[in-house]
Amino acid sequence: MSNIDMSRMVSAEDKARAATVATLEAEVAEQAAYLAATDWYVTRFAETGTAVPEEVRAARTVARDRVSEIRDQLRA
Repeated sequence: MSNIDMSRMVSAEDKARAATVATLEAEVAEQAAYLAATDWYVTRFAETGTAVPEEVRAARTVARDRVSEIRDQLRA
């Protein structure tokens, strides 16, 4: 009789999926950190009316869109 617990075995597919999920979660964290770091532009705009630089607005849009894409991918 074997002492190997077969219920704890992980397939190659499961390992690959876990690696993909970890990579995607890291990207979400990176994008969220960018958004957090640039939130002050939005706060400044709300408080003073000083415009958010176009490159920051564009990059924030890309970051939000990417986070949404990744979350949709993770739900699938």
